[in-house]
Amino acid sequence: MREALSAILAAQPPQFHAERAELLQMLRAQGILHRSETQPVLSRDGSSARWMLNSLAVTLAPRGAELAGRCLLELLHRFDGRQLATYGLTGVPILQSCVLQSGGRYRGLLVRKERKKHGR
Repeated sequence: MREALSAILAAQPPQFHAERAELLQMLRAQGILHRSETQPVLSRDGSSARWMLNSLAVTLAPRGAELAGRCLLELLHRFDGRQLATYGLTGVPILQSCVLQSGGRYRGLLVRKERKKHGR
């Protein structure tokens, strides 16, 4: 699987690589939350962690959302589907960015862990 991903990434145009590099730089600079005396960082199991990835700090900002959407759309170029879905909150800004930048090609779908008890 990793070899296939490497081949897919290598085949992308130069603009993709430039935008991906900018996105990765943003994630490194703004998307890593480090533990401090005033800011604990907890793992999903509740144990203390030294750091965690906080991608929302990047993807909720205009440029980060734009870059994440562009990179994902480029990778989805051969995808025949017309609907993109995400599970959980973290993927929502990326999903929305893809829908907005797709020129009407995609619609979004949010998958919930449990059915809502109100509304639709």
